[in-house]
This record gives sequence, C-alpha cells and structure tokens, in this order.
Amino acid sequence: MEFEKKIAVLGSTGSIGTQTLEIAREYKGIKIEAMSAHSNVNLIEKQAREFKPKTVCLTDEEKAKDLKIKLADTDIKVVQGKEGLIETATADDADTVVTAVVGATYPEQAKVLRKLMPKSYFLVPGYGAQGGGAEGVKPCFNEAGLGAIVNSSRGIMCAYKKGDWREEQFAEAARAEAIRMKNDLTSVL
Repeated sequence: MEFEKKIAVLGSTGSIGTQTLEIAREYKGIKIEAMSAHSNVNLIEKQAREFKPKTVCLTDEEKAKDLKIKLADTDIKVVQGKEGLIETATADDADTVVTAVVGATYPEQAKVLRKLMPKSYFLVPGYGAQGGGAEGVKPCFNEAGLGAIVNSSRGIMCAYKKGDWREEQFAEAARAEAIRMKNDLTSVL
C-alpha cells in the first residue's frame, strides 16, 4: 500500500498521541513509522501491535526492557532512553513528527526535544498543581524565550483553595495566580 503521509509520534500514549493514532486508524493513508512514550508499557505494546511501526521507544529504560520482551515476536525495533527518543524523532522514513507536549516535570526530555525541534511550539502541561515550576519549564523555550505554551489550568482554577481566599473570591485568586505564574516564568527566561 502506498501511504500519503508517514509519521513518527512522540508521546503516543498521551492525549495528543492517542488522538493522532485515532486519525491514523480512520485515515488509511497514514503510516506510523515510529512511536515513543515514557513508561506505559501495556498501551504502547498494544499500539505497536496495531500500527506496526519500525521503531518504538520508551524513555524509561527499565520499562523498555519489558517492552522489548513483549514485542520479541515482532520485527519492531525497541529503543530506550534519550538516544532512543532521538532515533524515534529523526526516523528516516517519517515525513512528519507529531509531538510538542512536554510535561513541566520532564525538563531533561524537553532539552532533547528542543534541540531536535528548535522552531516548534511546545504545549507544556504540569506547571503548578502537578509539581512543575519555572526551572523545569525553561528548557521548553527557545533561545529567544519563545516557543512554549505553559498550562496551569488546575493551579489557576483552584487558586482560591490556597491561602486565605474565600470561594467567592475565585476570580481574584485566579488572576493573582496567573500574574504570579507569569512573573515566575519571566524570571527564568
């Protein structure tokens, strides 16, 4: 079969990755050449068996060993860690790489991806309520201090639950948290 588009999916077990695979499932002109995830062995194994990419990567090296055993009956190459992520992101036959969701709690992965995709915009969840901070987000931005959209929806929506805010002060608390976040991010860029 001749494919119109061959892609690599970084973060295939996350929301953007699974949505990309849903599209590939429905539109038969898309071939998944490579895919990666952090540590979800069971889901990426299922995805690999369905889409049959040439390469699959888990950045968690211990979990990658488990995946290699599970996919031993296939021709799929299993790679791991930062080097494996680079191999996946630069898959020779891929026309496009679908990615750009880099968690604020994964700054090391963000550094690797930023080097590979200096002009891409990253969506960065995990700031605030999930434990990410400005220093963890910093590698997501390019040298000009651009290229990342940082999400702190829970941190902002639930700001009234921290400190001395009352529930009816929801809007004021959300505004104060958004300003605090902006200042925090600006201080490291």
